[in-house]
Amino acid sequence: MAIQQLGSTTLRWEYLTMSYNYSYGATTYEVNGSKEGKLKNMPLHDVLTVFGQSGWELVSMGGADGKTFVFKRQGTRNIALNGDKPTP
Repeated sequence: MAIQQLGSTTLRWEYLTMSYNYSYGATTYEVNGSKEGKLKNMPLHDVLTVFGQSGWELVSMGGADGKTFVFKRQGTRNIALNGDKPTP
């Protein structure tokens, strides 16, 4: 994985995944693998707007049904690759 550098500052990105399911008249959303009850039954375009207003940029859509979205935004947290929790 390449790291982009500007002078002595390293740009860091954080990522978020969101997927949705429409079943039996209800729309549910999962954010980073956990159900997000606050978004339940919101129209998809409103959910995308919420993420955009929070600084998240949609960078990819995928999945077998096209219902998985990947967002990124510039972050400041360091995340260890050994399974430890992120550090501020």
